[in-house]
Amino acid sequence: MWDTLLFSIGFLVVTLRVIKALQLGQKLPPGPSGFPIVGNLFQIPTSQPWLVFDQWTKQYGPIFYLNIAGQDTIVLGTHKAAVDLLDRRANIYSDRPDYIVLNMLTSGMHWGFSRLNDLWKRQRRRVHETLRAQTAKEYFAYQEIESVIMLDQMLTDPENFLDHFQRASTSLTLSIVYGWSPLLMLRCNLSCL
Repeated sequence: MWDTLLFSIGFLVVTLRVIKALQLGQKLPPGPSGFPIVGNLFQIPTSQPWLVFDQWTKQYGPIFYLNIAGQDTIVLGTHKAAVDLLDRRANIYSDRPDYIVLNMLTSGMHWGFSRLNDLWKRQRRRVHETLRAQTAKEYFAYQEIESVIMLDQMLTDPENFLDHFQRASTSLTLSIVYGWSPLLMLRCNLSCL
């Protein structure tokens, strides 16, 4: 009885996957045929996969389709294809999948993985204004101060050079974003209170 039930469920899953693949195959670009369930997973080498992608680009064109263990993947094989789709048509192709667990953990405050919506556009505009080349020149003074402090700390205490890098990067970020004075120490024990 259980054998029949498991066989029926397995047959149903495989049938639905084949139907889905046939329906999607009409809308998707060409690509190498894969195996059932795992798709093209074992056709992509773990070392230097770009060599196989380059070969497939020559065979199937600058845009081709892969199925990697059930995950539909479109590969852009040339710089021109990437620029055409990701720069010139960014409004169409810039969206990301909805990460449910990440939304729950961060209450939706994860700009790097957020969906394309009005909030994302406003945040991107602010980041672009903050990080453009003209604005970055205003940060040179902060960088110079932090460099001098970090070099002084490295000369006086070279064993803790990783702590000095961490202090400098944290202090530089806080100085630029919030206008804080340079942090002279990252950790504070009870003696400095």
